[in-house]
Parts: sequence; C-alpha cells; structure tokens
Amino acid sequence: MYDKIITNLEKSPANNYTMEEAEILANMILKLGGYIDKNIVTPIINILFNLGFKIYSSETPKTILGNIFVSGNTKKSYGSDKIIIVSNKQSLFSQRYIMAYELAYYLINYVGSEKYYDKNYTFSKAYSKIKHNSFDEIRADKFANELLMPKKIFLEQYLKAIKKSDYNNEYIITYLSYFFYVEQSCVKRRIIDVLSTISIKK
Repeated sequence: MYDKIITNLEKSPANNYTMEEAEILANMILKLGGYIDKNIVTPIINILFNLGFKIYSSETPKTILGNIFVSGNTKKSYGSDKIIIVSNKQSLFSQRYIMAYELAYYLINYVGSEKYYDKNYTFSKAYSKIKHNSFDEIRADKFANELLMPKKIFLEQYLKAIKKSDYNNEYIITYLSYFFYVEQSCVKRRIIDVLSTISIKK
C-alpha cells in the first residue's frame, strides 16, 4: 500500500524535509490508506502494520515513553525487523501519538540515509519525557499531529465545537481530544498551529 512512498523516500536525501513537507508526507499516507478527509480516528496501528511494523506495549525505563527499532537483530526476539515499543503506563491517546512520532523519524530521518542500506546498523529513536525543542523533534511533532488530526477535519470539528459550546475552551479541547483520540496537550498545540493564520469572528 505504501510502497510508492517508501520508494520515493529512498530516492531522496534523508532528513531533508521542511515542516510543510512533513505535513504533506502525513497527508500522502492518509490518502493512500483511504483515510483522507474522513471523520474517522486515524488507524495508526493499521498504518504501521502496512509499513511492516510490529507494535508492543510493555514496561520501559522511567524517562522513556516509547522507542523504535529497525534492525535484522530484532527478528529473533520479536519476529520483525521493524518494531515500535510504547510504555504500557501511557494512555491509549498518548500511545497513539508516540507511534505517529516514531513513524516520522523512521520515514524522514532514516529511510534513504546511508545507514538505511547498512544491514548491520540498528536504527533507534527513543521518545522521552523531556521537552522536544530541536528542529527534528518539532518536525516529527508536526507530522504526528497532521497524521492524527488532519488539518481540514480538525478545523471543521473545531468550528463545530465552538458553535456547540459558545467558545468554552475547556469543552473545545476535551471534545477534540476524544474526537481524534489524542492527548489534550496535542490538541492545544494543534489549535495554535492550525489557527495561527485564521481569523474566526465571534
């Protein structure tokens, strides 16, 4: 299903995407999966399965909420050379975001890199509790938020929540969180991102 995306990424230099291009990539994944412009919860696990990943929820070190491993060495233990592990102490909403974030690193930072063709190399990127302020981390966040909360649907639902609640911020954030199955902190970032250039009159 996603062979075309992987082939295109293999032909391009890794880690060469702008913020906007990361969002476009997320949209391409939604489009190829048949999920674009639909009022459905993004099936992140199905997307990862179709990309050859196995997902595990297990205990992780205190500061690590998730990790991705791409290596032939994982086949013996996990039955796949591509795995994502998420902390079993995180909520479903949080786990969904971590999976999307890790996918961003795989597609943007790893596929097409020199290490991608080294069969002895293990690609790994941990998602930790610390703030994520680097360009790569912010870009991964943009990708994850677009994948889980596509801009067009997000704006439609945001306007719907405004109308229902008469601008009750708590209601709006809670409504969007449950609509998209994401943490409220993700919703708050997405509101700032999507609405930064839009004027909404009361």
